[in-house]
Amino acid sequence: MSIEHREMKSEYESYLGNPLNSFRLIHRLHTSWRKWYQYAIRIDNNALVHIENARLMRKMLPTSSYLEHACRGIHDLMSCYDLKPEELAAGNLAGYSQPETGLTAYDCLALGEFSVQKRKDDLAEAWYNLSLNRFENKFDKYRVHKAWALLLAKNKQFTEAFHHFENKPEEIVASNEVIHFEEELATKQNCTAVVQKPSRLQCRYNSSTTPFTRIAPLKMEELSLDPYMVVFHDVVYDTEIDGMLNSSNFGLSLTDSGQKSEVRTSKDSYIVDAKSLNERVTDMTGFSMEMSDPFSLINYGLGGHYMLHYDFHEYTNTTRPKQGDRIATVLFYLGEVDSGGATIFPKINIAVTPKKGSAVFWYNLHNSGAMNLKSLHSACPVISGSKYVLTKWINELPQMFVTPCMKDSNLHLPQKE
Repeated sequence: MSIEHREMKSEYESYLGNPLNSFRLIHRLHTSWRKWYQYAIRIDNNALVHIENARLMRKMLPTSSYLEHACRGIHDLMSCYDLKPEELAAGNLAGYSQPETGLTAYDCLALGEFSVQKRKDDLAEAWYNLSLNRFENKFDKYRVHKAWALLLAKNKQFTEAFHHFENKPEEIVASNEVIHFEEELATKQNCTAVVQKPSRLQCRYNSSTTPFTRIAPLKMEELSLDPYMVVFHDVVYDTEIDGMLNSSNFGLSLTDSGQKSEVRTSKDSYIVDAKSLNERVTDMTGFSMEMSDPFSLINYGLGGHYMLHYDFHEYTNTTRPKQGDRIATVLFYLGEVDSGGATIFPKINIAVTPKKGSAVFWYNLHNSGAMNLKSLHSACPVISGSKYVLTKWINELPQMFVTPCMKDSNLHLPQKE
């Protein structure tokens, strides 16, 4: 920076007469001064003087409008003289080459972000690519990957966007925006995948959960051992389904602010008086229904879906002993869906297709009480038809003398990946 500064002072007119030099100077003074200020504080204890100098200097530095004007100037040059991003980045101006005026990785990134604002997506991708090739630090590279991925996701190029998100360093905590897009991309990929069920598991009659199942065994199909997951067939009757659907008042699933949820598009209704269904869930799972949430009746219509999520609350250590977390989930399917609408578990490569009268049951917690991160799941969008499900979340506290504590429970620490 000192060398460039001396060159600019010695040949002021010729230096700033090069539009690439002008752009680089404006961009550097607008974005980099904070980094140098922090650097100066670290190597010099006279911080108060630096703070006062920075405050005075900041008033003289280019604002964001200056930088936007400089970006627009570069774009006008490209449009008028048919210049390519790679030519400008290398310091070539319509046959006039000055490699020392080439653009930095940060310059290319700034021009890419400006191109996105002006809806010139192809140009933005070209600038992102140049920036990515110039950066060496993995954190700087991910900054480009993230910007590029969000651009691709906006244009519904989900597979390509997913590849860029995969470059996130472990040290970086993903923002809410990135998490939302990552979940949307993962849901799309898994909803369109063809899943093959494990061959080592089996179907059988469950006749040992409660005394009632000895005289009325339940058809049970194992899907997974970690988390433990089974499908029960023919466990809810047509008359019960008709009664629930005819008597329920559905309301659109909303967020706390009263706006339509981006995570879930469905209609919900609660069923409080369901003594026989509670007894049936006990027969299926062996669990007590005390303290558990009421049955939630949900309708997913055209395009209805639920993004990737966990059913456990992950309460704090002070809240959980009082309220208890959701140890397990039972999901009843109350109708057939013509196309789409599967419940997917991407971390264990399992997809459950809605079948009227069946129910899928899985554990959300390990035997130690730790969160089982493999229980991550999603409801794929309904392509054709209307999907009705009945959900029961089972509380862990009343199961104290029902759920065994395994010897290897200390292997599962109560923390998220």
